Amino acid sequence: MSRVRWHVEAEKRAHGTTFEARVIRAAIRKAVRDCKAKGYLLEYWEKMTEEEMLMFESDWDQDLALEVRWEEGLEEGMERGVEKGVGIGVETVAVNALAKGLPFELIHELTGLDTEAITSLSQRVR
Repeated sequence: MSRVRWHVEAEKRAHGTTFEARVIRAAIRKAVRDCKAKGYLLEYWEKMTEEEMLMFESDWDQDLALEVRWEEGLEEGMERGVEKGVGIGVETVAVNALAKGLPFELIHELTGLDTEAITSLSQRVR
């Protein structure tokens, strides 16, 4: 469990289950002190300006955090999908090239696939 989450849970136990900004700020301050005391990310905390610390302790907006995480997850998923699609496309080109009888060297040059991958794909053609 992260330090902040641990301190949030401790604050909730101490002050009830209200999830107010005050509870979040207090938990963050305690987590930062805890991390500093234990030597976690010392260089990071020492370089943090007062303004950055205030931003760090600012009110937590759960809805905004979820929206940002959703958008980041969507972007990551799209990137993975594109990578997978490109990989499938490259394999399809290689299989078609093998079916036409093109030499491995030319297929490697066209697709960037190594000889082992081309050999493996050639099993589909036979």
